[in-house]
Amino acid sequence: MMKKKIVLYGDSILNAAHPYFDVPCIKLSVPGNKTLELIGNIVALVRENPTHIIILIGINDVLLNAGLWQDKMTINIQETYRLLLALIHENLPKTRVHTVDILPIRDVLDAKTINEVIDSTNQTLKKLSSEYGFKHLSINSTFKDSDNLLIKDYTTDGIHLNALGNQKLVSMIAW
Repeated sequence: MMKKKIVLYGDSILNAAHPYFDVPCIKLSVPGNKTLELIGNIVALVRENPTHIIILIGINDVLLNAGLWQDKMTINIQETYRLLLALIHENLPKTRVHTVDILPIRDVLDAKTINEVIDSTNQTLKKLSSEYGFKHLSINSTFKDSDNLLIKDYTTDGIHLNALGNQKLVSMIAW
């Protein structure tokens, strides 16, 4: 039986969750990453030749498009995510890929409107993952309160998860 080699591929959300996994994981998650950075780092991912990849990416793309970042640009997340998945599918055909919903936010800009964009984007990500035969974990609603905002007890700043939020995230991802 082949030993699992799991890579966490994403942004600060997945980066912070790394210590909460009870199995060894290779961390290729970097705070500030957007889908473009994951595409640019695909060679490092392929070199790892993982048996499993967990992808949680997109909040920085959404926030950039909403004007929260200093950079004055937009990213078509549907197209960049599609390219990312296509590259993984082509270069790591035997790897089990698990994509994860972008989590909701609170207390940042117009969080309710941004969460609507996140919900719509998650539907697109789920569809794209299915097109490539990848498993998508629809967990966004588990992190929402009755106002459709990130549950306050799970966050440090309205975007990032605290210890309780990270434990919840890992429990939903772990197999």
